[in-house]
Amino acid sequence: LVYWGTAIPLSTLIMTFLSIYASSLPAAKSLNWALRAILAGVTGIMPVVGCVYLSEGIATGFEAGWMSSVGLFRLVLSIAPSLIGVTLVVNALVAFRVIGPKKPRSIPVSPTLTMLQRKLPYHLGHEIVTVRAQDHYVEVTTPKGSAMVLMRLGDAVRDLEPLGGFQVHRSWWVNPAYVIRAETGKSGKELAMTTGIRVPVGRSFRAALKDGLQN
Repeated sequence: LVYWGTAIPLSTLIMTFLSIYASSLPAAKSLNWALRAILAGVTGIMPVVGCVYLSEGIATGFEAGWMSSVGLFRLVLSIAPSLIGVTLVVNALVAFRVIGPKKPRSIPVSPTLTMLQRKLPYHLGHEIVTVRAQDHYVEVTTPKGSAMVLMRLGDAVRDLEPLGGFQVHRSWWVNPAYVIRAETGKSGKELAMTTGIRVPVGRSFRAALKDGLQN
């Protein structure tokens, strides 16, 4: 009664934990899953035996001779097969990816993307509208939103050269494909973008921008 009521549930819980934990250890990954299961089963024998003895003591009120009521050797022989059996089943399920952590789905990345585009969150896409310097970061805006990326604006401008954009201010880079029009705002020349952003144009960048937009 003690064996069936205590050893089986405890062995299932303990050995399931040990099996999944052992399968996650880097040193254990090189071992065959069956060998790993057997080693985990052997490791769990004494913890389960201890739980069985403790349950026996609680059931008998720790009366004299309670430890001798269940022979150690006989108990080990009766528990070991179930422990190893449980770990074999659990490790087989983990090995064939029925349970346990799944490999994360890889997101294909085009080899033509720039470094900055690769750093953007996937949900924002890779179409960059504007880049704005913010201390040691740049605020990158796409048609789907914006994100902060750890990169200097100068590095971002060089990285985005394949896109054919322009630095139009000491703090701004724009993609001409998203420029609606150039106009004069309260602070001088500005670019109205399709995203609703208004980008200031620095004096030293106006000539190059004009030539680029005409081209």
